[in-house]
Amino acid sequence: MQKFIFVLLLTVSILANASQVDEWLDGLDHPLHRSLTLKPKNLLQKYISYDISSLLIPRSEFLGYIGNNYQRLHIHFKSVSRSPTNQEQYLIIGESIVGDHVTEFNGEITVTSVREYVKMHFCLDDELKTAGIQSEGLIIGHFKFQEQSTQSSSGRFQGIVTLYWYKDKAGNVQYDDIAAGYSDNYSNNQYVGTWKAYRTGKEKTANWGEQRIPFSGDLDIGAAQFSPAPQFKKQGW
Repeated sequence: MQKFIFVLLLTVSILANASQVDEWLDGLDHPLHRSLTLKPKNLLQKYISYDISSLLIPRSEFLGYIGNNYQRLHIHFKSVSRSPTNQEQYLIIGESIVGDHVTEFNGEITVTSVREYVKMHFCLDDELKTAGIQSEGLIIGHFKFQEQSTQSSSGRFQGIVTLYWYKDKAGNVQYDDIAAGYSDNYSNNQYVGTWKAYRTGKEKTANWGEQRIPFSGDLDIGAAQFSPAPQFKKQGW
């Protein structure tokens, strides 16, 4: 009976996390605000030659949580580089920190989709309308980060990442922080995924990002910026 309950809970967890990814992707295709409407075509081949290593490096500390109790998760990237054999793949070396537990990891992000916005964003009052911005959009990729199996309580992170970019007057792809100074909902480098323990196979939600966290529910009560609810202070916030 106990084995049945364990399998049932594990199945529910897997389905819940799969639906989380689906919900995130559906939200990108059907945004709440018309200004975030994307062109339907995947322009991966148009943009594949651009090296986005520098864009994947966060400009601010990653905010993150693991598990349904929103335990604080710290993710640090120590190295980001483009694969010498695959233009769509980026190699990541980093570490995860939960409480006092620090675990090294390595893995990759594989770009699967590049989309452009129908309407570009030129900052508040169209301040950047004459700046020569050519296009703006988002990149979607799949990530897999393997923690060192020799370390205790280690596992594997995997899921999807959304990175926002724009193409400047000179034709260079830049990290999109246009809305950072005026939008309360600004975020970038958003990771939606899971962590799965090597030893037990137990799976937990693991989400992180810059400025905001996907599906942060009751955790984030901030208006102008991320602010953790007081009841989660015991979870490391």
